Amino acid sequence: VTSAAEVPTEPASEASVPPVAARFDQPQWVWPFEQVEAGAAWKSSTGSNVRVGIIDMGLVMKEHEDLNVVQYLPPPAIYFPAEHATHVAGLACAKGVVGTVGMAWACPIVSTEVAEVMGYNSKNEPIVEWTPQSVIAGMHRMLDEGHVKVINLSLGIGDGCTSAAQNAKTATYDAGLKRTFRAVMDSEAGKKVVWTIAAGNRCAPLVASPFGLNSDLPNVITVAARNSDEELASCSDYGPGVSLAAPGGASVPPLELTEGIMSTLPASCPAGYCSTYGVMEGTSMAAPIVGGIAADV
Repeated sequence: VTSAAEVPTEPASEASVPPVAARFDQPQWVWPFEQVEAGAAWKSSTGSNVRVGIIDMGLVMKEHEDLNVVQYLPPPAIYFPAEHATHVAGLACAKGVVGTVGMAWACPIVSTEVAEVMGYNSKNEPIVEWTPQSVIAGMHRMLDEGHVKVINLSLGIGDGCTSAAQNAKTATYDAGLKRTFRAVMDSEAGKKVVWTIAAGNRCAPLVASPFGLNSDLPNVITVAARNSDEELASCSDYGPGVSLAAPGGASVPPLELTEGIMSTLPASCPAGYCSTYGVMEGTSMAAPIVGGIAADV
């Protein structure tokens, strides 16, 4: 594992070249950097000293060789790294020392978990969801203790394409909670942070979260997902309330087909947890790419 102290704040090589491992230096994996013209930005800044907060359903993997996790809020009683949170964090902040790189190289990561146990299934496994109360608490933890400049929320309501009736129900629910989250984002402390938020993966003309509806605030960016050909990803929400689209979908022809974007992941090993890499797709991936770019700025 490479420590944060061993990672240079600026790369020794040309800043315009994504510093990924050789096995990931392929068009189907580096297209997100090219699509957002990251190379031009990296010549001025790689965002390496900007703290980025990840609010997610699980914790970012602290042992990952390409991540610089500096703080958990609060310190977990039981530590368990989550795939989604770790993948999201890598897109914003991966070091690029061993595998993939984020839009802000090796930026310090502050992680908080907002999952709540809502019951148990027939196998006695916990059913976990986020609630407005748990997300609000996570936002306050970040603002009060995290010293972060960017906070990413790759959270939504449901997943997968939905009907018009379901969309209407979601929109009504979110609209009722919009002001609750606005009060945090538009507070004195909240205004000092850039909030990047996943638009949702319901293939619908709506923003699938009450916090994402606040994209009219100057410090809130709600993000849709697009593919390597710059077309909207099939899963992505769109329409009013979406600020912009960023890489989050698949690599498509003329590039080799993939099922998403490559980033950091945890793996189970005999001695604990090991570092690995894999693909995920959705607006959850697009939002932290924008978060990393915000850290560069």
